[in-house]
Amino acid sequence: MTRLAGHTFHDGTAGYIVHDDKAGYTFHDDKAGYLVHDDKAGHAFYDDRAGCLVHDDKAGHAFYDVKAGYTFHDDKVGYLVHVDKAGYTFHDDKAGYLVHDDKAVHAFYGTKEGYIFHDDKAIHTFHDDKAGYTFHDDKAGYTFHDDKAGYTFHDDKAGYIFHDDKAGHTFHDDNAVHTFLDDKAGQIFHVDKAGHTFHDGKAGYTFHDDKAGYTFHDDKACYIFHDDKAGHIFHDDKAGHTFHNDKAGHTFHNDKAGHTFHDDKAGYIVHDDKSGYIVHDDKAGYIFHDDKAGYTFHDDKAGDTFHDDKAGYYIS
Repeated sequence: MTRLAGHTFHDGTAGYIVHDDKAGYTFHDDKAGYLVHDDKAGHAFYDDRAGCLVHDDKAGHAFYDVKAGYTFHDDKVGYLVHVDKAGYTFHDDKAGYLVHDDKAVHAFYGTKEGYIFHDDKAIHTFHDDKAGYTFHDDKAGYTFHDDKAGYTFHDDKAGYIFHDDKAGHTFHDDNAVHTFLDDKAGQIFHVDKAGHTFHDGKAGYTFHDDKAGYTFHDDKACYIFHDDKAGHIFHDDKAGHTFHNDKAGHTFHNDKAGHTFHDDKAGYIVHDDKSGYIVHDDKAGYIFHDDKAGYTFHDDKAGDTFHDDKAGYYIS
């Protein structure tokens, strides 16, 4: 027996015992297997001729290795892990993998390339069948499926479906009736109750709301915003902005430097052409112009004209 720095070593017949008085570690080799016990932490390691088992008395963890595979079991939470030629599994049952958690009741199962995840309490199921993924939740009714590049998400109760078909995305909600579709370049988002639709067709975006009547479109660099009820249109064409309101008749245009504002009913036009301002009112007949230094004000009804030409004032 040897004692050094609180360590005790013993060799009895064929096995080794190592004891550390301070740390409380014990190591034992009994003819073929290894056992390690830590009095303080409660760790135990055992190798029974072909496999290895690790047990942690306090945490309840156990690890076992049988002929190339690793199994990890946790007595308290019930985890079983198996690793077979590089793959991890909480249980291997003739080609499939199963993971079970006694408290949370999680189960993961795989058969011939497919994976299923099941949770008895939340009743979640995940399945991978020859390239596709399916996720199902029996209580909430969620299903997620990936079939050769497309994704489908369905919720039986809430009615959610998400599908991706080789580039196109579809999202549908039976209750709220949300639909999102991307068809080889274009995206459509539709909500039947709220009436929202978003579409992207080969570079342009359209947003429509059936109730509020909003439409937003972007076609190769220009933006259009339309509101069917309020009649608002906003357009941006390669530098110029246009705003139109069908009911009130407002139009705002900005063309590479000049601003134009028009109101069909009230007849207001404001234009800014690189330096000059024009205001016109068809009904009241007001015009205001600023031409590089002078100001012009005209009132057709009252007949008043005011002009300032570089220093002088003229009114008629």
